[in-house]
Amino acid sequence: ATGEQLGCERIASCIAQERGAEYLELLDRASFRQICVVCRAVREPRSHHCKECARCIRRLDHHCPWIDNCVGLGNQRGFFCFI
Repeated sequence: ATGEQLGCERIASCIAQERGAEYLELLDRASFRQICVVCRAVREPRSHHCKECARCIRRLDHHCPWIDNCVGLGNQRGFFCFI
């Protein structure tokens, strides 16, 4: 397979995803603050990629080894009660 064929296959697989067309548009405009280059997905504002969980977390605080999960928008209040 040539590089051009692989590129065409990658573009087709991106478009098939839920927000793939939006991802490619942001990539063409070089809006790297709005995409996660690790997940290759559109990022929400104030989200960050967690390398432990291998996903983007909204308002990521940290990855906690005690609960073996990321602390972010969805569970921050419960985490503080746990502490």
